[in-house]
Amino acid sequence: MAWLGVLTWSNLAWASEPDANVGVPISQDGPGVKVGKRSTFHGGAALAVGYDSNVFSNDAVGNKLGSVFVQPSAWLSLGNRRMINQRMNTSLKGGDRKADYNLQAFFGWRFYTNSRSSVRAAGKPTGGVALHLLTSPKRRFSFGIDERFLLLGQPRQYESTAEYNLNRIDHRGQLRFLFRPGGGRLVLELGYITEMLYFLDANPCPEGSTEGDCQENTSDRIVNGVNAELKWRFRDRSAFVLKYRFTNNVYFCCTETGVGRNEDSDHHTVQGGFIGQLAKKLDVELLAGYGKGNYYNDINGVGFSRPNFEAALTYFPTTRTQLSMRGFYRCRDSLVGIYISDLGGSLGSQQRFKWKMDLRAGLTVAQRSFFALP
Repeated sequence: MAWLGVLTWSNLAWASEPDANVGVPISQDGPGVKVGKRSTFHGGAALAVGYDSNVFSNDAVGNKLGSVFVQPSAWLSLGNRRMINQRMNTSLKGGDRKADYNLQAFFGWRFYTNSRSSVRAAGKPTGGVALHLLTSPKRRFSFGIDERFLLLGQPRQYESTAEYNLNRIDHRGQLRFLFRPGGGRLVLELGYITEMLYFLDANPCPEGSTEGDCQENTSDRIVNGVNAELKWRFRDRSAFVLKYRFTNNVYFCCTETGVGRNEDSDHHTVQGGFIGQLAKKLDVELLAGYGKGNYYNDINGVGFSRPNFEAALTYFPTTRTQLSMRGFYRCRDSLVGIYISDLGGSLGSQQRFKWKMDLRAGLTVAQRSFFALP
């Protein structure tokens, strides 16, 4: 069990790509409670206290509204393997296991303490469940399932009609097939990708309008695709990887261009590099590649064909201290305009105390560019 005390500042959970816990503070797993011969249960609770300097993400300086908030949260997990970067830490060593698995759930609710009722109404619950399963982890053939189902609550970009927050359901799943020739150091993985984004609160139609006068939920979409990865694990915790990902994005809304719709598109991404433990106290991630996005009906003729990279260092000076830095450049489909590019970096630190409390501090700076806005 774990308890986490947090002092934090707000970060916007972008609708296009949520992070693992979408702003809900969760601590690293401790020793846990043994369940059966091989499984471990973890649970915990946190109370985050922070200040959101721009609740509705308004770019007009005079209209920005800030507020103190409190955010209680709770989480639990059950499994026989830990999660690292949303992937199970499956080892080549150990007994003849039939399956590795990890089941997670978390929930949090942000409460704004402000005199304005519209700001207080902006705080919404956020939660999710995740299942990670890999059968026959040491055999030549195996298959796996990775599923995240998130319920996300986020304020709109303006103060009025606060009941229409960007509340949404975000489903992201993958069915994986793995082949390990030889001793298992070389792994070929093929996967089917399925995603869905569904907004729970439609855009309000003008009073007295007919159904054809307005468009609701213009950003609902489904994504289908394939994923391929070739990995050579030359040490138990270090590997060279080569990745390819293809996705087809289809939006529920609209049939005509030039009316504010998000364009259907195909995306290709190739990356290669190193992931793993470089030294006893140093973890490294170095990935670089190229991405290409083809948009079917873009009247502005804007697609992307650009390089991408992810570079990260994590240093563990002691067993209780963690220091990290990351740099990135990536392009991806956007719910606003056609696509976005992000160039930035982050610094972070975490200190665990003997009474199982974590203190975290971090800074992220990024330049986000939107392409082909109406």
